[in-house]
Amino acid sequence: MSRMKAASAKASSVRVTGAVPSGSDSVALDMQFTTDSSTGSLTLGGQKVMLTVTPAMVYIQGDKEFYKSQYGEAAATLLGGRWLAIPTTNDQAKSFATFANISTFTKGILNTSDAVFTKGDTTTVEGIAAVGMVGKGASDSVGTLYVATQGPPYPLQVVAGGGDAGKITMSEWDAPVTVTPPPADDVVDLTKLPK
Repeated sequence: MSRMKAASAKASSVRVTGAVPSGSDSVALDMQFTTDSSTGSLTLGGQKVMLTVTPAMVYIQGDKEFYKSQYGEAAATLLGGRWLAIPTTNDQAKSFATFANISTFTKGILNTSDAVFTKGDTTTVEGIAAVGMVGKGASDSVGTLYVATQGPPYPLQVVAGGGDAGKITMSEWDAPVTVTPPPADDVVDLTKLPK
């Protein structure tokens, strides 16, 4: 496990797809992470939003219903499908802190401090040979973590245990990724939204 964590800590990028539990719902994601940013999409409660996170700003683009549910009718009318910019120092940006970069995201999903892992079956994930590491917590299964057995020992997939619906696949490790903020003309600053 230590070699896997060390490998992921040295990586420059990764693509993460799948779904994770979030309260009574789940969040589907398709995100690319770099050492200081991320870009992609999230789907929560059937609402898909585009997300780009840079060191200074969180950019979100959703449809009118999403903006209405989060910020009210007046804001939804003003935004009209444009991007909403939230400074990372703003309290409303805290819910996106997990998506700040590859380090914060992988630390969150690879937190194994409360589990004991045993070696499981070998398989392939996205065409890469892997071994399953089965995690057990104090009371039940915490899931299975699949780690590459060819090339760097990157984590390739996490499958939740204990009855929780959730599976995340990590691929395209160290592939070139460019994160570009949306054009300024398509962006509305959070501070300009109607109160």
